[in-house]
Amino acid sequence: MQTIQPRAKQRGLLYVITASTLWGTTGVVSQLIAHLAPTNGLSIGTLRVAAAAPILLLAAWQLLGRKIWQVSWRDVGVMVLMGVMIAINQALYFVAISFSNVTIATLVTICSAPILVLILTAIIERKMPSRFTISIIFLALLGTILLVGSSATQTQGASSLIGVACALGSACAYTGVLLLSKFLSGKYHSLQINAIGFSVGAICLLVVSNLVGFAGTYPVMGWLLILYLGAIPTAFAYGLFMSGMQTTSAPTASVVILLEPLTAAILSSLLFGERLTALGIGGAVLLLGAIYALSRSQ
Repeated sequence: MQTIQPRAKQRGLLYVITASTLWGTTGVVSQLIAHLAPTNGLSIGTLRVAAAAPILLLAAWQLLGRKIWQVSWRDVGVMVLMGVMIAINQALYFVAISFSNVTIATLVTICSAPILVLILTAIIERKMPSRFTISIIFLALLGTILLVGSSATQTQGASSLIGVACALGSACAYTGVLLLSKFLSGKYHSLQINAIGFSVGAICLLVVSNLVGFAGTYPVMGWLLILYLGAIPTAFAYGLFMSGMQTTSAPTASVVILLEPLTAAILSSLLFGERLTALGIGGAVLLLGAIYALSRSQ
């Protein structure tokens, strides 16, 4: 079995941290797009994935050439499944918002993922997680709940069982993407995995969004922001994430991705004047402390 060098583990963790931070810009940019033109979350999510797919395909072709198609039939199936999971994650998340609200959907989706990853990793590896890992995940989840939940009193809209169920489904799909990424990361280049996965996801989302109502009219600035979503927090960030997963465990990555709501909260505070409460700040400190402890252990 190959031994992973400490520097490689640190670099891999840094990639995952950077990717999670970039993902946190998605919500703010989506809000800016919504201010520019009538749209909906599913349409923005669809355009985000659809913009990322050709960028990833072109980059993979430039770097790998025909090797991009040198994938075993079994792993092609895994990449297609990953693409379907990406589409399910996006679609169910926006359905969850429509039946409940952004706060509930975000809390259930993003906080369920680390727990699901921990359980499934223990089952797959037939090994109980360490007390340190369990403690870190607990602190990170508590910090995220305080951070995101602190705005719950300001969020309008009632929760429903359908909304919570859809959010859980989104979390399961997100967990699937993370575990499938881990499975493929040591066998293929990250561009190769993402190019195929996101192409499948884009096709699935385009079909679904056209059935339920697709908003495709935006001003020039709106299209530039959509291009940003496709290029930076999707194509580039997922490339970093896949590279980082080669040396980062799935439970560790599931905690680090909680940086996404923290980044979103900070940007919302700076750009839209949304105030972080004392509970929210305390949650941010807990979350950062948990991730710092993880980085020290790496």
